[in-house]
Amino acid sequence: MSTVALKKNSLLKLKLKGVDLKLLDSFVKKISDICKNSAVKCSVVPLPTNKKLFTVLTSPFIYSGARDQFFLTTHSRLVLLNLKQGQFAEIFKDFKIPNSIEIAVVGSPS
Repeated sequence: MSTVALKKNSLLKLKLKGVDLKLLDSFVKKISDICKNSAVKCSVVPLPTNKKLFTVLTSPFIYSGARDQFFLTTHSRLVLLNLKQGQFAEIFKDFKIPNSIEIAVVGSPS
């Protein structure tokens, strides 16, 4: 994760994406529990689920009507953290991020 310079009191927005809903929710709960223990205001906003449908031909020549369909659903959450300067590095210093969760900093901290 890249280093973000924070002002005195700034709002940091983290966008989390994942395919596994249970893992994503448990990770967000872990973040909120850490924020509660360190007196940081944290709010979680569920974002819409992104669904993709893939269709694959099983027999391309004679039986062209034989097809398989696969769904890929991506769940998203927006975590808003109200941090003071230098607090982010202290809180999340030894924090492990699962491989299947993507984290992005949305917008510039103000």
